[in-house]
Amino acid sequence: MNKALSFLFLGFGLFPNAGQDQGPRDDPRADYAESKSLHALKLEITQVLPDGKITVKIGNVSKRPVRIWDSSYSWGAAHWRVLRVKGGQVETFFQEVAVAWMGNWPGTFEIPGGERFEATLDLNREPGISAWHGLGGRKVRFDPGDMVIVVYDVPATFAARDLGGILGKEARGLDVWFGVAAACATVPGDKMGAGLKP
Repeated sequence: MNKALSFLFLGFGLFPNAGQDQGPRDDPRADYAESKSLHALKLEITQVLPDGKITVKIGNVSKRPVRIWDSSYSWGAAHWRVLRVKGGQVETFFQEVAVAWMGNWPGTFEIPGGERFEATLDLNREPGISAWHGLGGRKVRFDPGDMVIVVYDVPATFAARDLGGILGKEARGLDVWFGVAAACATVPGDKMGAGLKP
């Protein structure tokens, strides 16, 4: 019994604050706080071509500018996912960074409030910055009646929450959009991909 008490007191001597309230601690969930601009970014599929190209409009529906990662750098590469529903079966296509970067920087650009820009996803493009997976060695062809779902998925990272962590004090408080945005459309019967049905 004396040995047990000795170890107990020794433990309190090594850890003098054991069992005491350490005061307020930062909420660990704060690192994963919701993006300030999460609901500002909206996607719209404007065209799906038979040869595997999808045109997407990325819009900022808020009044304030939204900063997103530039896809020319690793921070902005490989954030797109495409799902095709065909004959009751779901096929998934996703990007992966496929190059060794000679130089890299957390590049961003801003979408002004109320503005939007277009991006073209070419699932059959030769691998470059990002390679598409899920093709199984074949070319993708979109046919009338296919439902196409496009997902823009940007994980919450320290860099996204505050660019100042990378760029220095002058960039403190600059955040980059993170979250998940999606859009879907059904490929119409014509060959031009016009008149998509949301």
